[in-house]
Amino acid sequence: MIRRLCTGAPVRAPLVLVALALLCSCTEKQEAAWEPSIQVVDLLSILPTANAGAWDGRWEDQALWPHGAAESYAALAEAFIAEDFPLSQSRAYALLSEHAELPPALHILGLTLFRLRRYNDAAYVFERFIAHAPGQVSETRALGHCYYSVGRYEEAHEHYRRIMAVDSESTESAFGLALTEMRRGEFASGMALLESVLEKQPAHADAAYWRARLSFDEELVEWKETQAACEVALDLAPTDPRVWFLSAEIAHEQGDIEAAASARSRFEWLESKHGLVRSLQQRLLFEPHLEGAAERLAQLREEIQQRVERF
Repeated sequence: MIRRLCTGAPVRAPLVLVALALLCSCTEKQEAAWEPSIQVVDLLSILPTANAGAWDGRWEDQALWPHGAAESYAALAEAFIAEDFPLSQSRAYALLSEHAELPPALHILGLTLFRLRRYNDAAYVFERFIAHAPGQVSETRALGHCYYSVGRYEEAHEHYRRIMAVDSESTESAFGLALTEMRRGEFASGMALLESVLEKQPAHADAAYWRARLSFDEELVEWKETQAACEVALDLAPTDPRVWFLSAEIAHEQGDIEAAASARSRFEWLESKHGLVRSLQQRLLFEPHLEGAAERLAQLREEIQQRVERF
């Protein structure tokens, strides 16, 4: 739908429902601390607001939008698709300053701020979006991820349940709910949710990792099952340092010192490389056209993949 908007093709219901997998990995991975050299002026607090119902019956049909809004929205969508998040942010601010709280623009701004890891701001924007488009709750999984990312676990739990009430097949909401259940100490229900995610999506690497992690930490299953769960996670994500660290822990617990040392050395190598990857990814969020950064990122990923194939 978003690409049709950018090409000017006629469309009803112009809401951008960009449920990219990259928005759905609420996995507690640590990110490198890095700040852009030039801070974007924060206009969020001074954007105009609209009364409840202001866009009712209008926002789903571009023909009913104010003059020029559809063209501005298409340019905004184009910037977001291109992953130029600073440009996407500035275009969203410009559009929303002229057409207060246009729901599709709020949706893209929320996704943009989420990608920029401004989780509290993104949560505010998604809350405003739902206020004007209450029927689109199922398209706000990122709001649950925002709550979780800043430690608002009860709100994340409630929001994931709200989504699943209208979209029971949402595996990413089920996965997010599983993580919040673990945070609440509800390990059995968390495990059941992880199993349900893997039943629907067997290649869900994060769910496989957390199933293995939870099995080990809470001793919910027998050792053989824990080992099997870790092996599944390794098969799905052999480049993920977390899985190798868990493998080392399991081997050490069983007294296999050689296997533990081998897994630990692989973890350390991968973690060092992933630190560089995370740093470059962070820089590219704020400077998407940074010379040589994308090429270096691709080289690092290739180096990691080749090394893992020799493990």
